[in-house]
Amino acid sequence: MVGSGGGFYAWTLVGKRVAFTRVLERPGLFTKGGTYAEYCVTSATNCITLDDNVSFEQGASGVCNPLTALGLLERCKDRNAQAVIQTGAASQMGRMMIRLLAEENIPTINIVRKDDQVQMLKDKYAGPGLHVLNSESPTFEKDLKALARELNANVVLECVAGPIVGVISNCLPRNSTIVSYGQLSESKIEGISAFSVIGGGLKLEGFLLSNFLREKNIFQILSITKKARTLLGEVIINKEFGLHQIHEAMAEYKANMSKGKVLLKPSLTL
Repeated sequence: MVGSGGGFYAWTLVGKRVAFTRVLERPGLFTKGGTYAEYCVTSATNCITLDDNVSFEQGASGVCNPLTALGLLERCKDRNAQAVIQTGAASQMGRMMIRLLAEENIPTINIVRKDDQVQMLKDKYAGPGLHVLNSESPTFEKDLKALARELNANVVLECVAGPIVGVISNCLPRNSTIVSYGQLSESKIEGISAFSVIGGGLKLEGFLLSNFLREKNIFQILSITKKARTLLGEVIINKEFGLHQIHEAMAEYKANMSKGKVLLKPSLTL
């Protein structure tokens, strides 16, 4: 942060390294240049200070995921989650959720697609509340249904979309809630039966970070961004590309979504 337009909190950020996002300077006008510009004007409440052990590269991915994770945690609490099922559990968002829910003593059923991802999560986050299932296993649906009923897993954090949503919905206890916050499969949500909604009380709702933050006052936002700092260590950078390599970067991300973030860096651009 190189300068402040006034205000105590903004003043405390001057000279510090921060993760940030751009913001509306005034109604209807976006900050010119955004985060790729040499200089960018933004709100102090859209900045998260970086600890010494967090790199700028980690900070570049340090706004959306941590704040989304904290928003989803609040949603789980609001829905009185007894246990939580989540898809995309090997992703950085998934790992953040495992950590946050464990701190709240909320058991998790974590769905991944590969056996090595199962082992990775068990090795890193071993604990009595951690359960990991491979969706490619021939007994996946049977195992999920038994575990969901045993733990009364009444909240699902869903980021994949496609037919997996229908499979999960068939395994849930009554009056459960599916929170959709992504579409990694690039497919529509499929397979939810009308009976699950009408007779089983199943609810499907969405989560978008900007809507979540819009409902918060300045003191709540400051509290959320302070907590977000503790999650930045979970950010793993897979590869970095120049802007001229955007097609290669997209291909790398799609092929290895769980390996970490893919960055586009102007400094690497030819």
